[in-house]
Amino acid sequence: MNIPYPIADTHTHVYFPALDNTRSEVMKRAEKHGVQLQVQIGCDEISSLAALDLAKKNKGHYSTLGLHPTDVHNLGKPQQHRISGFENYELHCKNLKELMVWFEQVFEQNKDHIVGFGETGFDFYHNDSAELRAAQETSFLFHIKLAQKFNRTIIIHSRSARNETLEFLRKNSLDLKYDDITPIRGTIHCFTEDIDFAQEITQSYGFFIGIGGIATYPKAENIRNVIKNIPIEYIVTETDAPFLVPQGFKNQHKLNEPSFLTDVVELIADLKNMSVNETAEILYENAKRLYDLNDTNLK
Repeated sequence: MNIPYPIADTHTHVYFPALDNTRSEVMKRAEKHGVQLQVQIGCDEISSLAALDLAKKNKGHYSTLGLHPTDVHNLGKPQQHRISGFENYELHCKNLKELMVWFEQVFEQNKDHIVGFGETGFDFYHNDSAELRAAQETSFLFHIKLAQKFNRTIIIHSRSARNETLEFLRKNSLDLKYDDITPIRGTIHCFTEDIDFAQEITQSYGFFIGIGGIATYPKAENIRNVIKNIPIEYIVTETDAPFLVPQGFKNQHKLNEPSFLTDVVELIADLKNMSVNETAEILYENAKRLYDLNDTNLK
């Protein structure tokens, strides 16, 4: 089966242990189904190294350095992600300041492979407290500073935090620029919010919205409404693999993978009343713009 169009997975975690036994097959299926670009997203110290390792070993793969908002209190603790191949890894960072310095060092040594910082942001789905909110905001700010300093993309996670995310961006809008005053490139990953949210983050900040398997679920009419009404130039595709399997694959697969993005591309094309090929080409170019990649620096 040859897919005639290119696909980008702008947010994935193929390095997660859940895919250890099938990773080589997952990679082959991704290539077979036209997935030419994957960005492996870091969630803490160890997972950021695992994402980077995967990016360095595979063509068309890049990575980010990030601390997931639900992991802000796990720095230096055993609760950090445990990744195959890093079982004996000794943690360097016990607090955000140390992690920021470490991220800078890792970036300087691997800048050709690292395209962004995050995922970062707010998540109050499982836990919520004043202490957690303060820690997540501090972490969010330091990721923005790194993106600013190194001219990289910011990857934003927002779950059960609609108003908090918007308020944070409004409050820090003057910092959402690079040194040359151009806006910071960014994406709201795993987008699940409403049209008002989408309009503000695209029009006020120029951010992209990451669309994945959730958009195919029967109850996700709000996301499909956003896809219909937001210009396609602000949409990118993602899996968040191994999570959030698209509806059409759910009966046969418990784990998500990049090759399943064909269903997401086709859904967007249908909602936009466009051909699949044209839709895919635009979405792929959007992903390149998001991460400041072109035919010259694509590896």
